[in-house]
Amino acid sequence: MRMNDKFDVEQFRRGLRPVRNLAAEAAKAQSEGDELCCLRVSGSYAEADFSGLDFDRVLFENCRFTKCSFNGCSFHTAAFADSDISNCDFGEARFIGCIFHGAKGVGTAFTGSRFEKTRFDSCGMSYANFGRCRMVKCRLDASDFSDASFSETEFREPALRESVFVRTDFFRTPLRGIDFTTCRLEGLTLSETASELRGAVVGAGQAIELAKMFGLIVR
Repeated sequence: MRMNDKFDVEQFRRGLRPVRNLAAEAAKAQSEGDELCCLRVSGSYAEADFSGLDFDRVLFENCRFTKCSFNGCSFHTAAFADSDISNCDFGEARFIGCIFHGAKGVGTAFTGSRFEKTRFDSCGMSYANFGRCRMVKCRLDASDFSDASFSETEFREPALRESVFVRTDFFRTPLRGIDFTTCRLEGLTLSETASELRGAVVGAGQAIELAKMFGLIVR
Protein backbone atom coordinates (compact mmCIF):
# COMPACT_ATOMS: atom_id res chain seq x y z
CA MET A 1 0.00 0.00 0.00
CA ARG A 2 1.39 3.38 -0.98
CA MET A 3 1.37 6.13 1.59
CA ASN A 4 -1.05 8.31 -0.34
CA ASP A 5 -3.61 5.55 -0.89
CA LYS A 6 -6.84 5.55 1.07
CA PHE A 7 -6.87 2.59 3.43
CA ASP A 8 -9.16 -0.17 2.13
CA VAL A 9 -9.77 -2.69 4.90
CA GLU A 10 -11.66 -5.04 2.56
CA GLN A 11 -8.67 -5.25 0.26
CA PHE A 12 -6.27 -5.71 3.18
CA ARG A 13 -8.35 -8.65 4.51
CA ARG A 14 -7.88 -10.72 1.35
CA GLY A 15 -5.81 -13.84 1.88
CA LEU A 16 -5.62 -13.43 5.66
CA ARG A 17 -6.51 -16.25 8.04
CA PRO A 18 -8.98 -15.22 10.77
CA VAL A 19 -7.71 -15.62 14.35
CA ARG A 20 -9.81 -15.21 17.48
CA ASN A 21 -7.23 -16.40 19.99
CA LEU A 22 -4.07 -14.43 19.35
CA ALA A 23 -2.67 -15.39 22.76
CA ALA A 24 -2.51 -19.08 21.77
CA GLU A 25 -0.98 -18.29 18.37
CA ALA A 26 1.57 -16.00 20.05
CA ALA A 27 2.59 -18.56 22.67
CA LYS A 28 3.26 -21.13 19.94
CA ALA A 29 5.23 -18.64 17.83
CA GLN A 30 7.31 -17.54 20.84
CA SER A 31 8.17 -21.13 21.78
CA GLU A 32 9.07 -22.13 18.22
CA GLY A 33 10.70 -18.86 17.17
CA ASP A 34 8.27 -18.36 14.29
CA GLU A 35 6.69 -15.18 12.94
CA LEU A 36 2.98 -14.49 12.78
CA CYS A 37 2.08 -14.06 9.13
CA CYS A 38 -1.05 -13.36 7.07
CA LEU A 39 -3.52 -13.18 9.97
CA ARG A 40 -6.75 -11.29 10.61
CA VAL A 41 -6.97 -10.77 14.36
CA SER A 42 -10.04 -9.78 16.36
CA GLY A 43 -11.16 -10.01 19.99
CA SER A 44 -10.20 -8.60 23.38
CA TYR A 45 -6.95 -9.28 25.22
CA ALA A 46 -5.93 -8.20 28.72
CA GLU A 47 -2.38 -8.08 30.13
CA ALA A 48 -1.16 -10.47 27.42
CA ASP A 49 2.55 -10.70 26.58
CA PHE A 50 3.28 -10.58 22.85
CA SER A 51 6.79 -9.18 23.30
CA GLY A 52 9.50 -9.96 20.77
CA LEU A 53 7.18 -11.33 18.10
CA ASP A 54 7.39 -10.62 14.37
CA PHE A 55 4.09 -9.72 12.67
CA ASP A 56 4.09 -9.83 8.86
CA ARG A 57 0.93 -8.73 7.03
CA VAL A 58 -1.38 -8.88 10.05
CA LEU A 59 -4.67 -7.01 10.37
CA PHE A 60 -5.79 -6.12 13.89
CA GLU A 61 -9.44 -5.27 13.34
CA ASN A 62 -11.86 -4.15 16.06
CA CYS A 63 -9.45 -5.43 18.69
CA ARG A 64 -9.20 -4.27 22.28
CA PHE A 65 -5.85 -4.66 24.00
CA THR A 66 -5.76 -3.78 27.71
CA LYS A 67 -2.29 -3.27 29.23
CA CYS A 68 -0.71 -5.72 26.77
CA SER A 69 3.00 -5.84 25.94
CA PHE A 70 4.28 -5.67 22.36
CA ASN A 71 7.74 -4.64 23.55
CA GLY A 72 10.43 -5.27 20.96
CA CYS A 73 7.98 -6.53 18.34
CA SER A 74 8.46 -6.09 14.61
CA PHE A 75 5.49 -5.14 12.40
CA HIS A 76 5.79 -5.30 8.61
CA THR A 77 2.79 -4.26 6.48
CA ALA A 78 0.50 -4.51 9.50
CA ALA A 79 -2.70 -2.55 10.16
CA PHE A 80 -4.48 -1.56 13.36
CA ALA A 81 -8.01 -0.76 12.18
CA ASP A 82 -10.63 0.59 14.60
CA SER A 83 -8.75 -1.02 17.46
CA ASP A 84 -8.01 0.12 21.02
CA ILE A 85 -4.36 -0.18 22.06
CA SER A 86 -4.57 2.32 24.92
CA ASN A 87 -1.97 1.98 27.70
CA CYS A 88 -0.18 -0.87 25.92
CA ASP A 89 3.61 -1.13 25.67
CA PHE A 90 5.11 -0.95 22.16
CA GLY A 91 8.53 0.13 23.41
CA GLU A 92 11.53 -0.58 21.17
CA ALA A 93 9.22 -1.93 18.45
CA ARG A 94 9.68 -1.56 14.70
CA PHE A 95 6.98 -0.62 12.20
CA ILE A 96 7.60 -0.79 8.45
CA GLY A 97 4.84 0.04 5.95
CA CYS A 98 2.14 -0.04 8.64
CA ILE A 99 -1.06 1.92 9.22
CA PHE A 100 -3.03 2.88 12.31
CA HIS A 101 -6.52 3.65 11.01
CA GLY A 102 -9.18 4.87 13.43
CA ALA A 103 -7.10 3.46 16.27
CA LYS A 104 -7.25 4.61 19.89
CA GLY A 105 -3.92 4.77 21.67
CA VAL A 106 -4.45 6.89 24.77
CA GLY A 107 -1.37 6.64 26.96
CA THR A 108 0.26 4.03 24.72
CA ALA A 109 4.05 3.75 25.06
CA PHE A 110 6.03 3.66 21.80
CA THR A 111 9.25 4.77 23.52
CA GLY A 112 12.38 4.10 21.48
CA SER A 113 10.48 2.60 18.53
CA ARG A 114 11.30 2.94 14.84
CA PHE A 115 8.67 3.85 12.25
CA GLU A 116 9.27 3.73 8.50
CA LYS A 117 6.63 4.62 5.89
CA THR A 118 3.94 4.27 8.55
CA ARG A 119 0.72 6.29 8.78
CA PHE A 120 -1.55 7.39 11.61
CA ASP A 121 -4.94 8.18 10.09
CA SER A 122 -7.91 9.45 12.14
CA CYS A 123 -6.39 8.18 15.39
CA GLY A 124 -6.73 9.30 19.00
CA MET A 125 -3.20 9.28 20.43
CA SER A 126 -3.50 11.68 23.35
CA TYR A 127 -0.97 11.08 26.15
CA ALA A 128 0.91 8.57 23.96
CA ASN A 129 4.67 8.47 24.41
CA PHE A 130 6.76 8.63 21.22
CA GLY A 131 9.89 9.67 23.09
CA ARG A 132 13.24 8.79 21.48
CA CYS A 133 11.51 7.39 18.39
CA ARG A 134 12.79 7.56 14.83
CA MET A 135 10.12 8.33 12.26
CA VAL A 136 11.13 8.08 8.58
CA LYS A 137 8.73 9.12 5.80
CA CYS A 138 5.71 8.80 8.10
CA ARG A 139 2.31 10.49 7.83
CA LEU A 140 0.26 11.89 10.69
CA ASP A 141 -3.18 12.52 9.19
CA ALA A 142 -6.26 13.90 10.97
CA SER A 143 -5.12 12.49 14.31
CA ASP A 144 -5.09 13.84 17.86
CA PHE A 145 -1.71 13.96 19.61
CA SER A 146 -2.81 16.23 22.48
CA ASP A 147 -0.60 15.82 25.58
CA ALA A 148 1.50 13.27 23.70
CA SER A 149 5.29 13.25 23.92
CA PHE A 150 7.71 13.34 20.99
CA SER A 151 10.65 14.25 23.21
CA GLU A 152 14.06 13.60 21.61
CA THR A 153 12.40 12.10 18.55
CA GLU A 154 13.90 12.17 15.05
CA PHE A 155 11.63 13.05 12.13
CA ARG A 156 12.81 12.44 8.56
CA GLU A 157 10.59 13.63 5.70
CA PRO A 158 7.34 13.58 7.69
CA ALA A 159 3.95 14.66 6.31
CA LEU A 160 1.51 16.21 8.78
CA ARG A 161 -2.08 17.00 7.84
CA GLU A 162 -4.95 18.34 9.93
CA SER A 163 -3.63 16.83 13.15
CA VAL A 164 -3.87 18.23 16.68
CA PHE A 165 -0.81 19.06 18.78
CA VAL A 166 -2.13 20.66 21.95
CA ARG A 167 0.22 20.62 24.97
CA THR A 168 2.38 18.22 22.95
CA ASP A 169 5.96 17.68 24.12
CA PHE A 170 8.62 18.31 21.45
CA PHE A 171 11.49 18.80 23.92
CA ARG A 172 14.84 18.40 22.12
CA THR A 173 13.12 17.38 18.87
CA PRO A 174 14.26 19.39 15.81
CA LEU A 175 11.23 20.49 13.77
CA ARG A 176 13.10 22.19 10.94
CA GLY A 177 11.28 21.91 7.61
CA ILE A 178 8.16 20.28 9.07
CA ASP A 179 4.95 21.83 7.73
CA PHE A 180 2.38 22.37 10.50
CA THR A 181 0.19 24.80 8.55
CA THR A 182 -2.90 22.55 8.43
CA CYS A 183 -2.49 21.42 12.03
CA ARG A 184 -3.52 22.82 15.40
CA LEU A 185 -0.62 23.93 17.60
CA GLU A 186 -1.12 25.13 21.17
CA GLY A 187 0.83 25.11 24.42
CA LEU A 188 3.78 23.06 23.20
CA THR A 189 6.48 21.86 25.58
CA LEU A 190 9.86 23.03 24.31
CA SER A 191 13.29 23.81 25.68
CA GLU A 192 13.87 27.21 27.29
CA THR A 193 15.15 28.73 24.05
CA ALA A 194 12.48 27.02 21.88
CA SER A 195 15.26 26.07 19.47
CA GLU A 196 13.16 23.08 18.40
CA LEU A 197 10.95 25.45 16.37
CA ARG A 198 13.80 26.88 14.32
CA GLY A 199 12.94 26.33 10.64
CA ALA A 200 9.48 24.86 11.29
CA VAL A 201 6.77 25.92 8.80
CA VAL A 202 3.71 27.52 10.44
CA GLY A 203 0.88 29.83 9.40
CA ALA A 204 0.45 33.41 10.55
CA GLY A 205 -2.20 32.50 13.12
CA GLN A 206 -0.04 29.71 14.48
CA ALA A 207 2.92 32.07 14.77
CA ILE A 208 0.82 34.42 16.89
CA GLU A 209 -0.27 31.56 19.14
CA LEU A 210 3.32 30.38 19.54
CA ALA A 211 4.48 33.92 20.31
CA LYS A 212 2.14 33.98 23.32
CA MET A 213 4.19 31.16 24.85
CA PHE A 214 7.07 33.59 25.18
CA GLY A 215 5.04 36.47 26.53
CA LEU A 216 5.02 38.39 23.27
CA ILE A 217 2.12 40.70 22.43
CA VAL A 218 1.38 40.69 18.69
CA ARG A 219 -0.68 43.59 17.34
